[in-house]
Amino acid sequence: MTSFSWSNWARNQYANAKIVRPSTLAELQGAIRAAAQPGPEGQQRRIRASGGQYSWSKLVPNPDTIVSMKRLDRVLCADWQKGEITVEAGAQIRKVDRVARQHRWTLRSSTLFPFPTIGGVLAVGGHHTNRNIGCFSDSLVALEIVDATGALRTVRRGEPDFPAAQVSLGALGAIYSATLALEPLFTVYRDLRRVPVADVIDGLGDLEASTEFLELFWWPFQDTIWVYAMSRTDDPPDRKTWDLELFENIDTRFEWIVGGRVLPWLAANLPGLTPLLSKLANGLANQAGVKILSASDAFHFQKAYPKNWDMQFGVPMADAARAWREAIELVNRHAAAGLYPLNLALHARFTGASEAWLAPNFGRRTCYIEAVTVQTTRGWEVFFQQLEQRWLAISDARPHWGKLFWQTASPRQSYPKWAEFKAVRRRWDPQGVFLNDWLENEIGL
Repeated sequence: MTSFSWSNWARNQYANAKIVRPSTLAELQGAIRAAAQPGPEGQQRRIRASGGQYSWSKLVPNPDTIVSMKRLDRVLCADWQKGEITVEAGAQIRKVDRVARQHRWTLRSSTLFPFPTIGGVLAVGGHHTNRNIGCFSDSLVALEIVDATGALRTVRRGEPDFPAAQVSLGALGAIYSATLALEPLFTVYRDLRRVPVADVIDGLGDLEASTEFLELFWWPFQDTIWVYAMSRTDDPPDRKTWDLELFENIDTRFEWIVGGRVLPWLAANLPGLTPLLSKLANGLANQAGVKILSASDAFHFQKAYPKNWDMQFGVPMADAARAWREAIELVNRHAAAGLYPLNLALHARFTGASEAWLAPNFGRRTCYIEAVTVQTTRGWEVFFQQLEQRWLAISDARPHWGKLFWQTASPRQSYPKWAEFKAVRRRWDPQGVFLNDWLENEIGL
């Protein structure tokens, strides 16, 4: 059924447009071919593809056509000898990960939250944490993309346009399928502990260099940071007992209730309780200790995801400590004025350099740092915009394309291959069918 109203998961982006939901490649090609036809007065119509709808930014809205990729979610083929899998763009990360695990393989640098679609994660440069590799798009072997004529075009690793197609913001066409290089399933030794804030930030360079997989969580106003330090091991994963599985299920349900109902109410009505709630969360959210886990279990532990506002920037690794200090100082400055605009966490992950021209970690090792707060929080937007200004003052800081950001002039200024990407975009889509007003006029594609 065709509908005419679209919104994203966060409910901050809307569009009144024709929504089409193809379930086969032929239907996708036909829908794009029809939608790309000029209007009655010759005006060019626009098309944007939508995946899991988890982006906060203005990537999708347009007044003409939105193609929902959710029904294109099949695993098309796999070569388990080579460790490659080809999937349709609408397949969720969790589905592909589950299939790969059954054959003793795992995805590279896939997202912490497992529900976004493959096409969406590729389009915005989504990532997890691994100091030795780039973002999820760096695991690509090939892409199949439907262009504005309805033709299916294939671009492969090693071809001139490949670095542009890896992270394209959907501006080259609608991704139909992706062939991904997998990694043999492995286990990690995870050391989870609380470490004093000053010790983490002052020693961040050494800490990041000492472990392949590193994540940091800071609950506002606390004097410790949760450090997830993970490294590969040949030891088998710890056996999951029934009582541990029960605890994890209860914990996930608890997170949904607190994060989805209790905290939003308190943020709207009793924001002064934020420091107390942060203290409770800091003590209850995690269990310090050592575990041996499969890579998938270690990296996809985020099961609950209440509605929130999320802003993330990628900063050069050399400036990671500065980005942390700026954020914490701003949180404390607002608190001194009786304001509590951050009530979930500051969170950081670390990656190697990406080869994708528009990936925020293109060409350099990167600290991805994000601020997350529930949607009912008072004063969150002012705080986020002030924090954005502080992070943008760091040379070559780049916003995550799918998260919140306001300064749209700065992204293109910090990408060395911006002009080259635009040249590829013009060749692939000379009429700008796959742009929207935001991408064309504010981002400058």
